[in-house]
Amino acid sequence: MLFHHVKIALRNILKHKGTSLISISGLAVGMACALLIFFWVNHQLTYDKEQLHRDQIYRLESSWVILPPYLKDTVSVFPEIEKAVRFYFWNEPTVRYGEKIFTLTDLAMVDDEVFDVFHFNFIEGNQQTALGNPNSIVLTRSIAKKLFGDEEALGKTILYNNSVPYTVTGVIEDIRKFHMRINAFASVFDIVRRGSEDFLTSRSFNFPLYLKIVPGADIKGLEEKINARVLKTERWEKVPLFLRPFKDIYFARNLNAEKNMLHGNIHMVIAFSIIAILILSIACINFVNLTVAKTSTREREIAVRKVSGASQRFLIFQFFGETFFIVLVSLAAALFLVVLFFPAFQSLVGEKMVLTLKNPGLQAILAGVVLFTVFLSGSYPAFYLAGLRPVEIMKGKSGQGRKNSGKSKILVAFQFAISVFLIISTLTVVRQLRYMQGRDLGVDYNQVLTFRVRGDRFSGDAESQMSAKRAFKQRLLSDPSVRGVSFLTQIPGKLMNTWTIYGNNEEDKFPLKVFHSDPDFIDLMGLEIKEGRNFSYDMPGGEDLQFILNEEAVNKLGISEPVGKFFHYGQSGRIMILGVVKNFHYNSLHTNIGPMAINWYRKAGIACVKITGSDISAAVRHIERVYKEFCPRFALEYDFLDDSFARLYNAEKQLERILTYFVFLAIGLSVLGLFALTAFMTERRTKEIGIRKVLGSSNAGIVVLFSRSFAKWILLANLLSWPAAFFVLQVWLQSFAYHINVGWLVFFFSGMLALGIAVLTIGYQALKAASSNPADCLRYE
Repeated sequence: MLFHHVKIALRNILKHKGTSLISISGLAVGMACALLIFFWVNHQLTYDKEQLHRDQIYRLESSWVILPPYLKDTVSVFPEIEKAVRFYFWNEPTVRYGEKIFTLTDLAMVDDEVFDVFHFNFIEGNQQTALGNPNSIVLTRSIAKKLFGDEEALGKTILYNNSVPYTVTGVIEDIRKFHMRINAFASVFDIVRRGSEDFLTSRSFNFPLYLKIVPGADIKGLEEKINARVLKTERWEKVPLFLRPFKDIYFARNLNAEKNMLHGNIHMVIAFSIIAILILSIACINFVNLTVAKTSTREREIAVRKVSGASQRFLIFQFFGETFFIVLVSLAAALFLVVLFFPAFQSLVGEKMVLTLKNPGLQAILAGVVLFTVFLSGSYPAFYLAGLRPVEIMKGKSGQGRKNSGKSKILVAFQFAISVFLIISTLTVVRQLRYMQGRDLGVDYNQVLTFRVRGDRFSGDAESQMSAKRAFKQRLLSDPSVRGVSFLTQIPGKLMNTWTIYGNNEEDKFPLKVFHSDPDFIDLMGLEIKEGRNFSYDMPGGEDLQFILNEEAVNKLGISEPVGKFFHYGQSGRIMILGVVKNFHYNSLHTNIGPMAINWYRKAGIACVKITGSDISAAVRHIERVYKEFCPRFALEYDFLDDSFARLYNAEKQLERILTYFVFLAIGLSVLGLFALTAFMTERRTKEIGIRKVLGSSNAGIVVLFSRSFAKWILLANLLSWPAAFFVLQVWLQSFAYHINVGWLVFFFSGMLALGIAVLTIGYQALKAASSNPADCLRYE
């Protein structure tokens, strides 16, 4: 029986080679697109799923994610807490082994029990003892290979910041699909051993704190006990703490004060899943339309089968079987396309994924796509064809052609509604990106190199560091390609340093972002001083801290004539306002310009070098020579500030690229189906065209006749897609503090584009049919 169905399916494929090729290729492209997207969706949804104790792990948070280190000891007294682990990500040392030297980014300084809470696959070493001894370090496989090549890493010694020997006590697999970026682990107590005795008892908010809770514990009750206990400590302000489940961290949004954290976007996951289904639906609609369009060629076959005793259930099973066979053929082609384009797709989404069918999740995705395609593609043709009445077919009175034509046009309208929706979305994303890139930021980030200065000359007390930086700056400025040099602790775009500021009373407080820099920062970045003055090397501050505030901070404080006045921070500290600068964008346009201050910090270690002229390579070579002179044992690792700032919008650029590809796919599939459907319809109406030609119809008249019948459905598609697109895009644009408005021109242009593509597709086929010899048309069978 199965062989019989396959044989019939093959016969129909070979009988209509052109339309069958379009059906199969359309399904293959649609399935390949859906599979690629769902592979990415599965990748996103399985973040953090490899942690063995994920149901027991919680992160302690307040209004901020990072907390002071002493809270670990404060909360660890409760029996519900098995382990507590702090992470510290602020160290970015250089590591050296022989002649190999580079900056180790994403180093996690942690409590020694970290591997009792989190599970990572050890290649070398023992996780129980890996961080037990001072100056031990655990590296990921890629970092170990970068340092040692193919040699065994365990037991080898590397130099930390060219001075402190660290022993490699473990190598783990590269950490992927985890919500923290980590390349290595070292003990947080090493910082204490190097002389910072109060490092783990201070009030500095620098540590995310994870708790492993005993199974079955009352989480709400534990939160209440934690809050009651921390309020008894004099150092904790009256800010409630809560426990965030580990499984909720990756898709959490708009969290304050994070470092080295990765987050997915569940809205993007849902949106792309819907897009995958829509594109697969377009391919299925093509299949349905072409299958139903070929009805007349199979009506007599169905009538004969029914007269011969075939039941409706048997025929439904037959047509589903044929559809399943075609879907399997399409699936083979789709899997070939997936393998072919998988590397490009990984680059497109910016994720490293493993393409394997051994994963149960991917097997489920594959089965789901096949079943969805079979059901969507086969349901209507199977039930429709099986329901034809044999008596009317034999008399030539089935009358299904006109009915099918109307239904096909409705499906075509649905296809183009999807295409118009994607066109509008893509154009809006492009406009928003152009708006962000063209907006006046109030600051000049162009041609500014950033890098960290390292070594003995830039260590020690503040005066010795100032002296070294002064000499370094003079050497850099000796070349006319260098216009200015300044030193910061954090670069614009990644400003996290936040102080809690008090106004007239303790209840009137707000967070203040703080740039630690030097007197050259304002001039280098082209900032405008509205009131007061800049810092001056010739006029060092007195005992009070001095800040230069932005306009937003002054408004928040509610101070008139602010220069020379004071405000408060912490328990008793006070700060004098030295000046006021015009508001500028120090972080991305996703957030509003908030209260911000500039402080002169003499130990700032990130150099910002403004270069001029067109020969950037020569300027960089000059900087490298000076850097090698002052930091002889370290390699220069630099970045351009405008590039760094542009990377803040990588998610939007990625969305633009993906939507662009989806638009072309959707339009291509829609046009492909419309082209084949129109060709089939013109073939069926060959005699009608001949008669119209004989009666005097022009080619243009016939083209208009065919185009008009589809044009109204394309216009309907626009009316269906416009409200949906407007609603979705309005919601998306709200994620930006500064955004465009959704203009009506985008909707009009998208609608006209879709209509123009449809008319050209239909017009080509109609003109081809209209240009034929009427005598040949009338002889057509």
